[in-house]
Amino acid sequence: MLRCEHCLLAFPEREAVRDGERVFCCTGCRGVYQLISAEGLGSFYQGRRWDEPGLAVDPARPVDAGAFREAVRSVEGGLAELDVYIDGIRCASCVWLNERLLARLPGVASARVNYATHRARVR
Repeated sequence: MLRCEHCLLAFPEREAVRDGERVFCCTGCRGVYQLISAEGLGSFYQGRRWDEPGLAVDPARPVDAGAFREAVRSVEGGLAELDVYIDGIRCASCVWLNERLLARLPGVASARVNYATHRARVR
């Protein structure tokens, strides 16, 4: 059994997605690992202290863009604000990583993730 470089999930070698010396359980984990590295956030991997894999995500599940548009509200300063639920928040490193990646998106002024509720408030 191998262990995914990103999520730490154990998986059989025949299912490995390789990227040089690194192995991943799926292309999603490889993509997130590459994104984290490209954005200069590699310290995420140094600080994590969890041994169990994260939650499985179904990438085929469609996203309802209309629901997002309906949930956006205007706030002071001419900003728009959206609260979203982020499935699979496991630790402070998840909060740190999500806040930094969200804040780097064009048009995002700030992003705060609440560990207890797994909700992100994005302005």
